[in-house]
Amino acid sequence: MSFLRKKTTAIIGILLMLYGIVLICLKSTLLIYSVYILGALICIVSVIDLLIHQRDLKTKLYLIGSFIIGLIMFNFPYFNLKVLILLFGLFCIGDFIAKMIIFIQYMKNKIKYRYFLLMDAVFYLFGGLICTFKINWVVPKLSIYLGIYLILFGFRFLRDGYEELIGGNHQFNTNRRHRMTIPVMFTALIPKGVLLGIEKAIANHEELDEIHEDVEADVEIMIHTAPSSHNMMGHVDLCFGNTVISYGNYDYTKYRLFDTIGDGVIIVASKDRYIKFSQSYLDKTLVSFGIKFTDEQRQRVDEKLLEIFTNVEPWAPRAKRDPEHRDEYNEYSSMLYKGTGACFYKPKSGRFKSFFIFGTNCVLFADSILGRAGTDILNVNGMITPGNYYDYFNSEFKKKNSLVVFKKVYYMKEQKRKDYLKHIGLKKHGTK
Repeated sequence: MSFLRKKTTAIIGILLMLYGIVLICLKSTLLIYSVYILGALICIVSVIDLLIHQRDLKTKLYLIGSFIIGLIMFNFPYFNLKVLILLFGLFCIGDFIAKMIIFIQYMKNKIKYRYFLLMDAVFYLFGGLICTFKINWVVPKLSIYLGIYLILFGFRFLRDGYEELIGGNHQFNTNRRHRMTIPVMFTALIPKGVLLGIEKAIANHEELDEIHEDVEADVEIMIHTAPSSHNMMGHVDLCFGNTVISYGNYDYTKYRLFDTIGDGVIIVASKDRYIKFSQSYLDKTLVSFGIKFTDEQRQRVDEKLLEIFTNVEPWAPRAKRDPEHRDEYNEYSSMLYKGTGACFYKPKSGRFKSFFIFGTNCVLFADSILGRAGTDILNVNGMITPGNYYDYFNSEFKKKNSLVVFKKVYYMKEQKRKDYLKHIGLKKHGTK
C-alpha cells in the first residue's frame, strides 16, 4: 500500500467534515446546488460511457435509466430533496416496524433491557412520521442534520486514516465504541459489489488473497456473497480452526412473515465441507478475514462460546431424523446436512432463541461473540448487516499491525461447482 493510498482515507474524512460544516452554515442552498451538480455529473458520465464503451443491452438500459434520473435531479433539485426526505421517512417507519418485531420477540423470550428498544422504536416512528407528512418543514433543516452526520462520518474516516498512517500495536479496544456506519440501505448492497469486484479481478488475473502476517488466525470471519437476489445481502459465519459456526433461520417449519422470522438455529460443520457446499449448492463466493487475538481476547471469546453452547439443545433436520427417506427432503437444512454432515442446535433461551432477519440475525450472532474481543462495529442504528461487517474488517485490515492478519477469497469455478455437487450426490439449489 503506497503512502498516497494510506493518506486517501484521512483526506476523505477531512473533505466530508468540511462539507458537513459548510452545509450547516449555508443550509439548504448548498444542498440544492449539490443535487443540481450531482445530476449533471450522472448525465455526463452516463452519456460518455454509452458513447465510448461497447455495453450489453442490460448495461445500456441501466445507463439510460441513470441518465434519466440525472436529468430529473438536474432540472428539479428541490423536488428531489422532497423525494429523498419522503423515502427516508418511509425507511424510518419500516425501521420502527422491524424494531417492534424484535421487541415482541424480546418480550416473548424475556430479554432484559427490552424497553430501551421500545423507546428507540418510538423515536424512529416519530421521525418517520415527521419526514413523511411534514416534508416542507423538514427541507430547511435537512442540511443541518446531514451536515452533522457528515462531520461524524468524516471523523470516522479521519480516525481510520490516522491509524493506517501511524501504525503501532493496533488492537481492538475491549471497551466497545459506537462506530459511525454507512446507512443500512447501502451496506445491504456491499456484498453484491464485493462479488462484482472479485469477478473483475479474476477476469484480469489479479491476486485475490492478501496476507499481512503468515500466521494462523484464531478466527476467520467469513462473509458470503452470491449473484442471486435471495442471497444478495450476504451471510456471516465464524470459523475456529477447522470448525464453522453459523446461525440462521434453518427450521422451515417455523418460518413466519415471508421466512424473515423463525426459530434460531446454530450449526457446527467442517470448514472444508461447508465452504464447498456453499460454493457449489448456492453459487456463493466467500470473503474471509483472519484475526489473531491477544491472550485476553482469546479467553473472552472462549468464555462467550462456552456460554452459548451450554444454553442449547440438539435439533435435527428431516434428512437426519428419517435417514431411510433422506433423499426425499430438499429443504435447506436437510440439504445442508446431506452436504456437510453438520450438527444443529437451538438456543433454549436468550435473544437468539428467535431469528429475525433485520434484528437477531447471523451478523448480530457473530458480533455477540467477537464483541468480547472489542470490535467496535456497533451501529448507532442498532442494525448491522453483512455489509457492515465487510466494511469494518476491510478498514481494519488496511491498518498497520492490525489484528486482522489476512484477507482471503474462497472462489470456485462453475465446472468445479458442478463436479463437487455430483461427487456428494446433490443438485444445485433451484434445479430439479
